[in-house]
Amino acid sequence: MIAGASWAGFDGEATPDVIVERPEGVVAGDVLIAQVVVDGAPTVSSVPAGWSPVLTSPLTIASAASVFVFTYVVTDPAVEPMSWAFGLSTPLKWSAGVTAFGNVDTVTLFDSGLSVRTDGSYSKATLSVPSVSTQSAGAMLVSGIGVDTGTIAVTEPLGWTKAWEASGGQVGALAYRLLEQPGSSGSAKWELNRTHGTAGWMISLRPGGSPA
Repeated sequence: MIAGASWAGFDGEATPDVIVERPEGVVAGDVLIAQVVVDGAPTVSSVPAGWSPVLTSPLTIASAASVFVFTYVVTDPAVEPMSWAFGLSTPLKWSAGVTAFGNVDTVTLFDSGLSVRTDGSYSKATLSVPSVSTQSAGAMLVSGIGVDTGTIAVTEPLGWTKAWEASGGQVGALAYRLLEQPGSSGSAKWELNRTHGTAGWMISLRPGGSPA
């Protein structure tokens, strides 16, 4: 399983819609994972057709910022839209990114449960998302972080590959790591260049199809 192209963007002004663009080079069967970090504590009032939530409810950072995560399976790139709009219950500033993953089991996307952690203390410069337990060899770990600011830098967990980082609206980033053997993933420790409020998550994608 491989990670394909990624897209990241932000809007530093309050807008009613989060616009997520399609990464270049996606093919049928690719799984897209989008993360949206929004100022405040809104709801997503409209989700584009075909997208499904990963989180049963958004991760909230002391009611000051919210993290949403969604998935989408590409069917035919020739007819897929070039972007999608996630409607917010109120206009707010945001950041978002999307990464395409290939060779995923599109019937059973996830190979583990979901792990989350939030820290609304604004006193720490790290966030360790607890371990997940995978079932299959070659599962792809995916983790994201959101920070309640538009002007902070984040470093991905050791041994992970950062897919994208967005700042200027609300800071967000996503990273991934291949887990060759099933079992415990270990925690995903994100680092910040200064203390702030954070929220993060981790899950694994189940391998499927032919190796890339």
